[in-house]
Amino acid sequence: RLDCGEAAARYLAALVHRRSLACDVAGRDRYGRFVGICRAEGRDLAEAMVASGWAIAVAEGRRGQARYGVAEAQARSARNGMWDGRFETPEAWRRAH
Repeated sequence: RLDCGEAAARYLAALVHRRSLACDVAGRDRYGRFVGICRAEGRDLAEAMVASGWAIAVAEGRRGQARYGVAEAQARSARNGMWDGRFETPEAWRRAH
């Protein structure tokens, strides 16, 4: 069984390793967490994570993040990352716990 969280953390660490980071904070979500776009030397980290199959795109129409849906569809099609097997979505996990 693959620990998707651990694999995703390793992939993100490799993406940011010794690169300059810049984050544009757009506000806060309903839980008070910062929301925005972070880049490592110009590369959108969220898009890279979704395209690699180690993150899930935010549902269409929520906070303008629909552009990640294309990256997710391509990751699913290529069976990248977690799309190479079966996994429980974060929403399903939260409902069960």
